[in-house]
Amino acid sequence: MINNFFNKKHFGLLLLIACWVVFFNKALLFKGVYFFYDHLMHNYPNRWFFFHNLKQGSLPLWSPNMFGGFPLLA
Repeated sequence: MINNFFNKKHFGLLLLIACWVVFFNKALLFKGVYFFYDHLMHNYPNRWFFFHNLKQGSLPLWSPNMFGGFPLLA
């Protein structure tokens, strides 16, 4: 059974999974963020805008601060 799984037909898939585990091990183990710039420039401002509006008593559906706008609750 195991010899059948490790044949040439599955070698590409196993290699792809192994590479994915090697390159993304920090994300798999929750020890890091690969795209810090995305979090810094996109996620944090949207969270701040959302919670700031909630504190003021309004439910923000749209954030006008990013490009032409960004849906927050879509």
